[in-house]
Amino acid sequence: MRWLLRLTAFCIFFGGIQCSRSEFGNGCDSRSSTFLDTLLFKIVANLRSPHCGINVDLQLSPIKHYYDGRTQILDYIKNDGSSAIDASNTTCTGTELGGYSACLHAGLMLSVEGTGGIFNSASCDGYFAEDNTGTLQFTCFERTGGGLVFVATSIKPGKYLGDLVVSENGSYHFGPISVSVFHTNQLVGKTPSASAWTNPILSYPLAGGTLNASVGTLYLLDQSTASLGASDIQSHRTGIIFRSNTSLSLAASSPFFRFSGNFQYLEGEFGSLPTVNPLVLVTETNRFMWSPNLVAAVGGTTFSIQGSQGLYQSTRVSTQNSGNIFSLSSAGMTAGSLIQNNTFSSFTAGDIDGAVISLSSGGTNNHIWNNSFLDAVLYSSTDDGVSISTTSSNIGGSVLKDMVVANSSTNATITAFETLPAKISGLTISNQILVNMVSGIGLISSGSSDFKMLLENIGIFRASNYAIENSSVNNHHITGNVRFSGGLGNNILSGTNVGFALNGLPAGSSDYNFANNIPYENSFVGFIFQDDTVNPNDNSGFISANLRSSSYVKFQNIYRSFTNYDASGVFTDGIRGICSINCRIFDWSLKRTDTYFRNINVCPDSSRPLLHIVGGIANSETDCQNLVRGSKYLGSNECGIYHLRNAREIIGDAKGNENGLCESNEDCLFTPNLGAYQGHGILRKAYSIGPYHCGDIPKSGGNLSQIRLFGFEENGY
Repeated sequence: MRWLLRLTAFCIFFGGIQCSRSEFGNGCDSRSSTFLDTLLFKIVANLRSPHCGINVDLQLSPIKHYYDGRTQILDYIKNDGSSAIDASNTTCTGTELGGYSACLHAGLMLSVEGTGGIFNSASCDGYFAEDNTGTLQFTCFERTGGGLVFVATSIKPGKYLGDLVVSENGSYHFGPISVSVFHTNQLVGKTPSASAWTNPILSYPLAGGTLNASVGTLYLLDQSTASLGASDIQSHRTGIIFRSNTSLSLAASSPFFRFSGNFQYLEGEFGSLPTVNPLVLVTETNRFMWSPNLVAAVGGTTFSIQGSQGLYQSTRVSTQNSGNIFSLSSAGMTAGSLIQNNTFSSFTAGDIDGAVISLSSGGTNNHIWNNSFLDAVLYSSTDDGVSISTTSSNIGGSVLKDMVVANSSTNATITAFETLPAKISGLTISNQILVNMVSGIGLISSGSSDFKMLLENIGIFRASNYAIENSSVNNHHITGNVRFSGGLGNNILSGTNVGFALNGLPAGSSDYNFANNIPYENSFVGFIFQDDTVNPNDNSGFISANLRSSSYVKFQNIYRSFTNYDASGVFTDGIRGICSINCRIFDWSLKRTDTYFRNINVCPDSSRPLLHIVGGIANSETDCQNLVRGSKYLGSNECGIYHLRNAREIIGDAKGNENGLCESNEDCLFTPNLGAYQGHGILRKAYSIGPYHCGDIPKSGGNLSQIRLFGFEENGY
């Protein structure tokens, strides 16, 4: 098929004369058979070199900043175009609403144009780009009328901007970058090196203090120290960058990093023997915080967040102490201030004396709206994996998607507790594995209530009490696959139309496929008995005691953690809770041979969209956009988001609203597996990956339109 497409493109390009045989002998005469045969052979064989001055593939421009004048890495502009590549280049002020995607991260957007060539110049399929340091995530965009542009839109997991900094004559600056473009894994071309960003860069003062240098200043952590000082970062468009292999132990100061400006930044690796609570305080004045890579083994809460519209990617944390990884608490805030539209993507966190994620509302009209938690492993907590609780203000529009929550020692893995008149609403819990805990999901209200909750694809295994417990909460809709381990049932204390029966079968409006007695012990890769190639501390997977060092939570893949080890079984009572001694690496990825969690979710069906209820009050489409970009007005002061089953928005590609739900006009990851792990390796179009070969969602007049689906080429180990 590919050969036929190339031949067709060749003939269209040259016209009828060039596609007919001639008798001229000059190999570079377009009328000769030699010329035709050679060029046709190169096209079919996917060879890249020019032939007689004709370029078979794209020609690349030099690397440049996509938006003129946006040369500092924390420059943001209004996302006011039809896509990320045709915005008006208007500076964001920090007052924009609707989520992190209300502004484009224009300062990051180094770009390379691709034009010309005989074929493949109008479609991004098969193309990818990478810089010479492997730091930046590039996204391909198709230009109207032909041509491609490759744009840096995020930072890859485990990479640091600090490693791009060079020192010359006693001062710092970002070094030059070059970009290579590939098609079907073959090199198309490479740009010359060019300067990256123009930010002033200062060495982080070891004593810490107030950091309020000019707008755009970055502070580089590049000096190892046993007692790094805390800091208060106040200026807009400022941040802290980190150079790899810088050993940092923190002084006992709480909070350690305090961010109170707009468009701020944090990356790094941190350890501390004393408890630092919290490690990072994001204040209520903060907007558009970006933290793409943070590794920490520090006692206490890691992120205490009262700011809004932030993006937190690739967090790896072990606290071995009281606190939370992400704590969103609105108590004590200025009356009327909100915590809204933060996205937390790709994180592994555990060893916590408390809940791993805590959403707790308080104060006067200090609501918590529209926060998303995606692609996560939450392990070994003493309390809930996720705790959502209201007191005097509301919590709405929360998304928990593609997660494993395991080994909680005293409570349910996910708990939503509502104290009226404060309300919980618009709770979407999707694609969860909840394993080895007291109870699975607890839904509790102090009076008769409706959470407007959606549950999709839920697996609950080895609960001491119940799978789902419901008290005074009504009208649940549960869909997809629901799987329980042997003998597990539900507990319905009160409530109407709760969507499930005591024995687990669907009821009311629910339409899920139910399976009981599912074995779960051998689906994960599980305990590791060989040295991890990245972690320097283990001895054939084992460590005798936990460490307050960032190296403790660094592994060869993102789904590994140190966990309590019990030689008698993979999931026992002894595995639950904090691991302080005799810890062994556990890999939460799936085995290639697994049939219970792997490849159980089929291709998304756009004719059966799901509806997520947005937090907040609206009476128009404009109001909905101010709550969450892309949401629709449903009437009755309510907004909703139609999204695709069995898929997750790709975060960091500047193509969606960064809430994790797969919506129209977004690029999404097909999620065939239950839980967090969805495969590994190169990301390819989903139609090329078996066993399902899922096609894109075409343009249509329905609730879901123009969605491109991708998947990982490898699924299981």
